[in-house]
Amino acid sequence: MFLEVGTALGYQAERTFSPQAPTDGVWLTRHQVAELDRIPFAAIEVLVSEVWDAKSIRGSISTLRDAVSASLGILLVHEGELHRVLSERNWADAAIDKEINRITGEVARLAAPYSGVEVWTFAKLAEIYRQTTGKKSRYCVK
Repeated sequence: MFLEVGTALGYQAERTFSPQAPTDGVWLTRHQVAELDRIPFAAIEVLVSEVWDAKSIRGSISTLRDAVSASLGILLVHEGELHRVLSERNWADAAIDKEINRITGEVARLAAPYSGVEVWTFAKLAEIYRQTTGKKSRYCVK
């Protein structure tokens, strides 16, 4: 969805920035002037297993800010996948929702000192996808 949104907005959307600075997606500028072409506008890191490790989250922030230097760095907390993982561990729905809220808050706290880094949920990406493309996500958003 992230790639489709970028394409709809006129960016060159790619799955990763580079082998040295891997991301889960990036939007690059398209410009006739070579020096202005392929500048990273937005890059995304999807957080699922990393959410329980502050060091991994900081690594994702570093990739977005330092290695890619996109104008907008997005840390995506994939609440649907987190729900699935916690359900497989026999967590109750109310406890899962509470844990996902806690995780999202912790990721936001770690990202707060850095300008240009935002925390999105999958639900937010799905809504932006709908607004941008006119299509509904085929993925379930709890």
